[in-house]
Amino acid sequence: MNTRYKLALFYLNHLRKPKNKGMTIVFAMAVGVVMALAAGTMLIGSQAKQSQVSAENAKAQGSAVADAAVNRVIYLLQKHEILAQNDLSAWKNISETGTDPISEDLKAFSESCNSQQSLTDIITEIKNVAGGNWQDLGNNQGQYKIMDYQGSGTTRGLGTLKIQAKANPVNNNKGELKESIAQLQIQIPVKPKTGDIPGLWLKEKDLSKSGKVGQNNNRVDGDVWISDCTNVSKTDLATILDPSGQQVGSYAPVPFPDSSKLPVYDEATIPTAQKSGSTSNPSTPDPDPSPDPSPDPGPGKGKGKNKGKSFGSMSGLSTPSTGLIIDSDVTLPRPGDTSTTKTINGKSVTVYEYLVNKIDMSGNEKLKINTTNGQVILYVLGDITKGGQGIYHCDDPSDSNCQGVGKTTDFQIYGYGTQSTSNPPEICLNGNKPIEGFIFAPTYTAGAAGTGGGAGAIKGSAWLKSWNEVNGCGSNTSNTVVTQTGQWTDLMDQIKPNGLQKIQLEAPSNYTPQELGS
Repeated sequence: MNTRYKLALFYLNHLRKPKNKGMTIVFAMAVGVVMALAAGTMLIGSQAKQSQVSAENAKAQGSAVADAAVNRVIYLLQKHEILAQNDLSAWKNISETGTDPISEDLKAFSESCNSQQSLTDIITEIKNVAGGNWQDLGNNQGQYKIMDYQGSGTTRGLGTLKIQAKANPVNNNKGELKESIAQLQIQIPVKPKTGDIPGLWLKEKDLSKSGKVGQNNNRVDGDVWISDCTNVSKTDLATILDPSGQQVGSYAPVPFPDSSKLPVYDEATIPTAQKSGSTSNPSTPDPDPSPDPSPDPGPGKGKGKNKGKSFGSMSGLSTPSTGLIIDSDVTLPRPGDTSTTKTINGKSVTVYEYLVNKIDMSGNEKLKINTTNGQVILYVLGDITKGGQGIYHCDDPSDSNCQGVGKTTDFQIYGYGTQSTSNPPEICLNGNKPIEGFIFAPTYTAGAAGTGGGAGAIKGSAWLKSWNEVNGCGSNTSNTVVTQTGQWTDLMDQIKPNGLQKIQLEAPSNYTPQELGS
């Protein structure tokens, strides 16, 4: 075939081949669209995942801030426990000169040896928290504010805290997540404190005499509180030891309760036989009591001779002419003595009350206290000299050897004697058995000698002005002079000092998330 025909056939054959150029472009475009859709889907998924992670992080941060905020509030309630019993509205009304229970409690706490804050600082801190202001947790942890708090009341109950917390406050300038606010409601179990009362509580140091606690091998089996934080050094405290030689002396957590804490009783309701005459001759009452030497008790404390009076405010009673004289072997209550019913810590309690001029026992004389049918309370106007066989509990008066049956706090002695020019009223705890009971005598000094058999001078608790040598009744015994018994829940509320920790908090429960503002 000639060359011309070959070229013609090649050309015609070339014209017959299909053209795929346009399909390639379409296919490439389709692939691009699919890849774009896939990339968009992945981007959207990534953004959703990032949002979810961010939300979870914000929630976690908010929860962490809320937990820290709750711990901060719990710390405040533990430091000032009276707040746990009262509503938030009562927190807002406190002041440095306030007479409400919270203000008085905070004032007493601020005056204790252990307080690290002034009353001004304490009031400012609480009012700031109670005012609904955002509180900074510090270290960029976040902020919180108390929305509401409902107190537990004075008995066992629940405090209910409503709190808001936020992480990443908008003014942190850190470029992090926007603030995440959470609101929680928490219940805090509150119950009365059941700890032991101190075995010995002294208002003043007065440890310079030979009979001071810690000297001459004196020992206290229990706690010793001293409220004289100005004059007492840690060296002084270190000399007050328990039977094993360990230090038991410490600064009192609150100021010593003064005479205004002594119970206010109504002499008119105490039968004559329980406030006049002598136990050695009970049929001989005081024929002509001298005029009442005390000032008028003031409004609301009764009218007439001694009626409804707190003898803690009396003067000139170093040798009072009224009151029973306990100077013989006797068991109280005696046949024919009359009881009364009092409300103590919300409970009705049968009480035998005695207005006592003085206790002056010697030889083999002993005072047995039978609390089988009720508490026994002595309101003592003068000195207490406990010689002889001692003063002790006995639920079976026929048993001459009985000791310490029942609660020691069912027998209570309150001392109303006043300090004369030269000496304060005295309690001499000699004899060969301890007093088993609770003594509150804020103007008295006490000493112990001859506490035979190592039984101790006091089995219970004594709150006194001082402990030292008392007119030949110095604490020169090598025995344990105080054996601590009794709990705060055994005592009437009116003698418990302000500022004292009377309750304890249990771990919070029922963490309930809430809608904001609910």
